[in-house]
Amino acid sequence: MTAQQLELVVSELQPLIGARIQRVDVVAEREVVLELRVPGRTLRLLVSARTQLGALCLVDKRPRRLVPPGQMQALLRARLIGQALIRLRVEGRTVELTTRRLQILVRIDGGKSAFKMLPPPDDLPQELEAISIPESFAMAQSFGQAHADHAPEEADRLLRTALSRTLRSRRRKLTRLLGKLEGDEKKHASFQDAGADGELLKAELHRVKRGDSEVDVTDWATGTTRTVKLDPRLSAKRNLERLFSRSKRAARGLPRVQARLRDVRAQVEALDGQLAALESAGSQELVEWSASWADAADARPPTAKGRRAPKAHPLDKWSRRFEAADGTQIRVGKGAKANDRLTFSGAHGDDIWLHARGTAGAHVILSSSKGRSPSPEALLDAAHLAAHYSSAKNDSKVEVMHTEVRHVKKTKGAPAGSVGVAKSKTFLVRMDPKRLDRLLGRGEV
Repeated sequence: MTAQQLELVVSELQPLIGARIQRVDVVAEREVVLELRVPGRTLRLLVSARTQLGALCLVDKRPRRLVPPGQMQALLRARLIGQALIRLRVEGRTVELTTRRLQILVRIDGGKSAFKMLPPPDDLPQELEAISIPESFAMAQSFGQAHADHAPEEADRLLRTALSRTLRSRRRKLTRLLGKLEGDEKKHASFQDAGADGELLKAELHRVKRGDSEVDVTDWATGTTRTVKLDPRLSAKRNLERLFSRSKRAARGLPRVQARLRDVRAQVEALDGQLAALESAGSQELVEWSASWADAADARPPTAKGRRAPKAHPLDKWSRRFEAADGTQIRVGKGAKANDRLTFSGAHGDDIWLHARGTAGAHVILSSSKGRSPSPEALLDAAHLAAHYSSAKNDSKVEVMHTEVRHVKKTKGAPAGSVGVAKSKTFLVRMDPKRLDRLLGRGEV
């Protein structure tokens, strides 16, 4: 469209000032369709900054979608739906569409920054004059028909490219996930023999000294000698416990990782099949595929009328939230600075503070109230989390200290996460995998 044609179309469309926007669709890169509701009618205004197809016109139906719905569509729908069109004007080849929440500038001949979204200007009229809607908009509808006639020439190519880009992006993400899962599988597989090494180490435990990095033991079933790797920083007993803990982790974790691997590999295989089919897909298949995009964009989670989504708690940025068996809230700090924030800003004096004794770990806060002690089960749940989010997470037994938050003090000049405790109690936690799985929301495989 030329600048003169744009001026004529914008002048013809002035009666649409005051129309309500009831739907927004981004159907291609730099191409948007606005559904406008006027008394007794719905009109579709297409604004396009696509190269060689730039236009401002009215179309009978929405063009087929050439790109998946993304952040731009989500933003436009959030800002425009339900708003009235306050201003529609043109300067040169740039069209301005303005509501009380957003101003859109579209340079019809494309190029860089062809589609801009800005805050609304301050000079908008407070009230709109009532304008009668004509039966037809001959010029705008004529350009809409011309756009519909020319657009299909490149639609298949653009849609195929967009679909391929989306599928390949998903495949790259799944490939990265596969690499991580294969690493986890390898690690768990290496732990499978730890239980057998632990049984053999039992008989030779008296020979192990702190600082040993390995020990040769006899496998009486085969008569051969095996070398068991040790952590030189740990005692013989702690090394034995570490081997049995690794064996249990492998028994629990390996089947889960392998099941997840099968699922992800199946997804990658399905994507490969879709990519192969895309190369030979006809126009109708591409149209059906783009329709599935539209269905996904229009899907809304079922919620009660007028109900808002729950707001995130400010502490969620600094801590993880868990729930004890009796429903009591437990929070776990996400790092050294977050530990301080949780303990000294997010907890009450009567709450229970827990920490793995003698080792680095997260601050854990168990909600409580004045004059009311937490239940033994809730305290044990919180202690499991304190042990799990510490350097002793792989040990089968962990000492955990607990006290009321009022007894935890910050020493001036101490590093982040380092605190002093006036008085506390300590108990030994025997790690229960089932309890930990429940707290962490792990399902059975």
